[in-house]
Amino acid sequence: MFSELKPSKVLLAVLILVTVQISHPVKAYDFEKSLTNYWQGDTIANTYPFNEKNGGIDLSPRTFRTNELNYYSFILKDFKDVIISPFEWRANDWMKVGILAAGTGLLIVFDDHIYDFIQDQKTPFTRFITKFPLEPFGHYAGYSALAGMYAYGHFAKKGRPQATALLATESYLIASLIVRLPKFVFGRTRPDGASPADPWDWQGPGGGSSFWSGHTTAAFALAGTIGEMYKDKLGVQITVYSLATLAGISRIHDKKHWASDVLVGAVVGTVIGKLVVKNYKSRALKLMPLVTPEQQSLKISYTF
Repeated sequence: MFSELKPSKVLLAVLILVTVQISHPVKAYDFEKSLTNYWQGDTIANTYPFNEKNGGIDLSPRTFRTNELNYYSFILKDFKDVIISPFEWRANDWMKVGILAAGTGLLIVFDDHIYDFIQDQKTPFTRFITKFPLEPFGHYAGYSALAGMYAYGHFAKKGRPQATALLATESYLIASLIVRLPKFVFGRTRPDGASPADPWDWQGPGGGSSFWSGHTTAAFALAGTIGEMYKDKLGVQITVYSLATLAGISRIHDKKHWASDVLVGAVVGTVIGKLVVKNYKSRALKLMPLVTPEQQSLKISYTF
C-alpha cells in the first residue's frame, strides 16, 4: 500500500522542511499595484517592493513564516480541507465530478486500445526518456527541482520562488497521501500485473494498486501549484503542465497504469495544487490604503 512512498521521498521532504525552519521568514513580494499609487515611502517600498520582475500577480503581501508550527499547521489544515471538500461542494461542483466520472468510464472502455497503441510506439529513445527525465518528475526529481527553486529564491532574496517551493512540497505530500485510499479500495490490477494485461481486472480492497496513478497525481499537484503561483508566466505554465502530462504518459508506456488511471490522477493532482495556493492566498495579510483629506493611513487585516 505504501510502496510508492519510498524513503528517498521522505528524506528529501525532511531536508526541505529542515532548511525552511532554520531560514528567515519568506516574504511574498507581489501585491496590488494600486497600493503604490498612494504609498511611496521608503519603509513600505523596501518592505514590499513591487516591480514587473515580481510578476504583478494578484497576491497580497504577507510574511510566509517558515517555523515548524506554522508550516506544519498549514499542511494539516490544507489536508483537512481536501478531505472534507466533497461535503462543501455545490451543484456545479458535483456536475464536474459527474463529468469526470463519465469521462473516466468512457476512457476505461478504450484503456486497452490506448495501452496497445503506446506500447507499439516504444523505442530505445522513449525507454530512456521515460526512465530518467519523466518517471522521476513525479518522484525524487520533482523534490530536487523544488529544493533548487527554494535555494534560488533564498540566495536571490526572491519571495515567490521560496513560497512556491514550500507550497508545491505541501501539495506533493498531500497528493501522495490522498492516493493511498483509492488504490487500496479499488484494487485495480496494473498492466504489468497480469498476462495478458486486463483493464477490467478490479479486485477490490487489498488487490492491485493501479487506480489511480500516484506519480501522475504528484506531478500534476506540482504543476498545479507552480502554475497558480506563476499565473502571469505563460511559459512556466506550459512547461510544468507539459512535463506533468508526459510523466503521466510515461506511466502507461512503462506498463504501470492505464489511461483512465492517469486521467483521474491528473485532475485530482491539479485540484490539490490549486486548492493549496487558494488557501495560501486566503491567509494573506492585506494592506489597504485609506486616504482622506485629513490623513493618510494604512488598514491591515488578516484572514484566517
